[in-house]
Amino acid sequence: MPSTGASKAVARRVDMHCRDCGNNLRRLARKGFLQLKVYPLFGYYPWECPVCRKSQMIRKQHLRKGRSVQEHSAD
Repeated sequence: MPSTGASKAVARRVDMHCRDCGNNLRRLARKGFLQLKVYPLFGYYPWECPVCRKSQMIRKQHLRKGRSVQEHSAD
């Protein structure tokens, strides 16, 4: 079975783990002056552990979950 773009995106997200509890991290929206104006210049993104709720700035991005795209046939 050939790999799809969606499975590659999942693989990229899974390798981000919390330093404290080891759970997968999730990407947060930017808030505040530093996160909106300064950190993007250096490539830092806000991440959070959904279990222990600790946030951290990491220099790694992942593809955000988008709406599922369905192919429509032209009839």
